[in-house]
Amino acid sequence: KVYVNTKYFQNIVSHSNNKETKKFCNEKLHHANWLIKSIHQRSETLVNVCSEIASNQFEFFEKGINYLKPMTLADIASKIDLHESTVSRISNKVISTPLGVYEIKFFFSNALSSNYSENKFSTISVKQKLKELVDSEKAGSVLSDDELAAALQKQGISISRRTVAKYREQLRIAPSNIRKRKNAVGV
Repeated sequence: KVYVNTKYFQNIVSHSNNKETKKFCNEKLHHANWLIKSIHQRSETLVNVCSEIASNQFEFFEKGINYLKPMTLADIASKIDLHESTVSRISNKVISTPLGVYEIKFFFSNALSSNYSENKFSTISVKQKLKELVDSEKAGSVLSDDELAAALQKQGISISRRTVAKYREQLRIAPSNIRKRKNAVGV
């Protein structure tokens, strides 16, 4: 907690006859109070943003990454009546959750639409599903990007082969021909 020692301030001001010293002390007191107010405001904003994330991402905290919902800075900013840039400034902070420690910006992701309903999937959860599909591949059955896209579409995720390839590259997963060679060699 940050505070100003007002007794010290009063002591200096009361024992000084110099106008410049009093002016200097008053300016510094004003700056210190402004800093304290700014720190308090920042912590309030952080608590409000984290509370809104927790209420929006309840299923993620209960069930895991596959249940992460798409959410933008604008969504949170509008709900807590702040400007989007204010929310963005604190998005590099971290939050400790039952599932681990995450940067706040982790919770902000774009949406992919669903084949079956108005549900939308977070790009992060889609990448997780893609990783799970590749991790579950057996030696003789490595899936191509087209097959991965089809498998995700069976799960209700509207996704193209090009998007699968992009996500696969972002996850640093090798293309199917390289994965087949590695599986054949037993690496």
